[in-house]
Amino acid sequence: MEEQVKPIKSHLDRLMIDFDKEKGERLQGEKDIYRSISDEVYKINEKLDREISERNTKLAIQKEENILNFKQKDQHFAEFKIKVMFDLKVLRDEIFLEMENRFNHQNEIVDNISNFLKAFQDTLHVVGS
Repeated sequence: MEEQVKPIKSHLDRLMIDFDKEKGERLQGEKDIYRSISDEVYKINEKLDREISERNTKLAIQKEENILNFKQKDQHFAEFKIKVMFDLKVLRDEIFLEMENRFNHQNEIVDNISNFLKAFQDTLHVVGS
């Protein structure tokens, strides 16, 4: 009986050795897969961190440029406002001067008409007497 079981036992032993070998190979394959996945996750995280850092840097640069542009526009607007206010003051002064000149001219015309009418009345008064 022992002789009949011996080939079966040796076959089972070989199967167990093959099973253990295959099990070890599979475990090593799984370890390699996990290591590869872990390496890829690390690489992806590094790329993401770099991209986040680059974007944050670009955003900071853009923010600084925008602030500078806004300051320049504000300064330009303030200078423009001062210039416009000065020009409007000059224009107002010129308008008042023109109005004064026109009033003086109208007063002269009224005075001339008044003098003419007075002279005309005096002449009529002399002629009528």
